Amino acid sequence: MNLNTLFSRVIPHICGIITISYTPFASIDPTSPVKMAILGTCAFTIFLIIITTYPVGLKSNTQVLLVVFLFVTDLFLVFFLSSENKIEQFYGSISRNFGLLTQLALAVFLLAATIFSSPNIIMRLKKSVIVYGSINMIYGFIQVMGLDFVKNWETTYVNSARGFFANPNQNSSFTALVALVSISNLLNSKRKITEHLGSISFLFIAIVNIYFSRSTQGYLILIFGLMLLFLLYLRQSAVYSKYFIPAVLAVIGFSFLAILDIFQKLPWKSFLYSSTIEARGDYWRTGLEMGTNNPIFGVGLDKYLEWYRIYRNDAAAARSYAEEVSNSAHNVFIDYFAFGGFPLLLLYLLLQFLVVLKLFRIIKSNSAYNSELVTLILIFSSFTLQSLVSPVHIGFHIWGWVTMGLVLGWKLYQSDESEINTKSKREPVNNKNIIVSKSKFILVSLLGLSLGFMTSSPYFVQETRFRNGVYGVKSEREILNAASIKPKSSYRMAQAAWKLYVNGFKESSLKLALDAVAYSPNNYYGWLVLYSMVDLDPELTEVVKINIERLEPRPGNIRKIM
Repeated sequence: MNLNTLFSRVIPHICGIITISYTPFASIDPTSPVKMAILGTCAFTIFLIIITTYPVGLKSNTQVLLVVFLFVTDLFLVFFLSSENKIEQFYGSISRNFGLLTQLALAVFLLAATIFSSPNIIMRLKKSVIVYGSINMIYGFIQVMGLDFVKNWETTYVNSARGFFANPNQNSSFTALVALVSISNLLNSKRKITEHLGSISFLFIAIVNIYFSRSTQGYLILIFGLMLLFLLYLRQSAVYSKYFIPAVLAVIGFSFLAILDIFQKLPWKSFLYSSTIEARGDYWRTGLEMGTNNPIFGVGLDKYLEWYRIYRNDAAAARSYAEEVSNSAHNVFIDYFAFGGFPLLLLYLLLQFLVVLKLFRIIKSNSAYNSELVTLILIFSSFTLQSLVSPVHIGFHIWGWVTMGLVLGWKLYQSDESEINTKSKREPVNNKNIIVSKSKFILVSLLGLSLGFMTSSPYFVQETRFRNGVYGVKSEREILNAASIKPKSSYRMAQAAWKLYVNGFKESSLKLALDAVAYSPNNYYGWLVLYSMVDLDPELTEVVKINIERLEPRPGNIRKIM
């Protein structure tokens, strides 16, 4: 069994499967739980295969291994030293699932991509981006045509293309990434004119999809990526290379003006500003406040929501939409700062710095068109730009982390396009072939899949069973059983408690709500359920009032559930 060949074929498809996986008829959140389950299961299996069959591969890039080790170590320190509920930190928040499990899994994929980086896997990743991106675009068109087979979307984005992301912003960003990877083929002068026309047609279809997403993020990423492609074209051109430096300066200036336009800092009416910019500013400032006030270990992994009301400023609390809170800073760097303070932020920045530094070194050593290099540049830049303005989405981030690993594992060899194409058809350039016995591989894989599934799937199972036990007309026993399914979620417990309350089961409702806040004392919704009950005794009412005002310091913003 050749591990190079295996991983070069499997990893790109895993990325695509994670992106398009969703379960609208099984779980309450149709996207994140199933993606986390697949991601965690596959990561556990890959890691077990590497450490049992090719442990020396981890030493192939000691610099990367050291940074990832420090990053993972700090994740564990935050996890164990935080006072937040460990189960909720492990699986992450509702609809986001960016807890310890997801972050460890992403680190495993980065290491695997670093070890097995080669032109072969990069080209397969490129094809997978286009194939699975096309599937996502088709589903987006189905949604805007009103033919979606999911009729019970609980979203404000019903009339937009959301794809398998359930969010138009992330859908448009990913569509832009896919379009850029496809249109990058125009730089290859050896392709046929019909192939170029196909890439151009694909670009226009993607633009239509972005339009129906009704999100400016896709346009921003697309424009930025096209500017990068233009710079790469100038650099490789024998005729126009003299314009490369002026073009770089022009792109920098244009980007600066675009940023000023977004924040309405120019004399003319903004073209790029949207109403969500104001909200994102609030989310960013709140996340920065969390990290600043908890500089060493942050507020806990994926615990932004629990602390949002405490750390937002008066301006954010006074907005007309102040009740619409967030479980993400809409910026992954600020998220890490909020989760784990300065250490976690600096380690993630260091990882990003290594990727950028390696990209510059690769670009410097390649003067001619290089399809693999262009693909990595476009995916990484799109991923980074999206991470600056949007919340984490597993279906998007898996591509970014794998690409980071492929960049870090790239060996600086001298090659031209024909040489790469020839080598990639034969075998990977960056590693010698790694052969393991088939029987050992199967045994380790089955063990990894079993342990990974047992670790990663319980949250998804809990989501499906909770939905079946709570949605619709249910008995008191059915609701209580659904709320007690492990791994427990304080938010789901509070939801079930309120349903019991409105159905007249006051005693069991009170007990379940108290269990929810005992399970996770910083769960605002759990305290809000208790706060909304009109028949509590005076002593408990005072305890509830103290805690809910602890989590929402501005009593005027507390609204009872109706």
